[in-house]
Amino acid sequence: MKEVDIRRIELDGVEELSILAHDVFKVTYEHKLLGEFEQKNFQVYLKKAFSNSQLSAEIENELIEYFGLYSQNKLIGYVKLNRPGNQSLEKQDHY
Repeated sequence: MKEVDIRRIELDGVEELSILAHDVFKVTYEHKLLGEFEQKNFQVYLKKAFSNSQLSAEIENELIEYFGLYSQNKLIGYVKLNRPGNQSLEKQDHY
């Protein structure tokens, strides 16, 4: 069995997080969209929500933390935690 470790994702890991988060979200939700309008809005959302700049801003926010699951130093999953005081208090889904 390969070793895995969990560690906090810092700014130097934002590009890898961006790619994984974008791809997982797309695979998870894209098939549920019905029309062309939803598809266009979905693409806009993907570009904004999982951009390096958006994720960097979240990582720099003291009320948001990302933790990554790594195997052989490659990010294979993550969890986003919103701390109390953030506009969204729920624990985000992990992937």
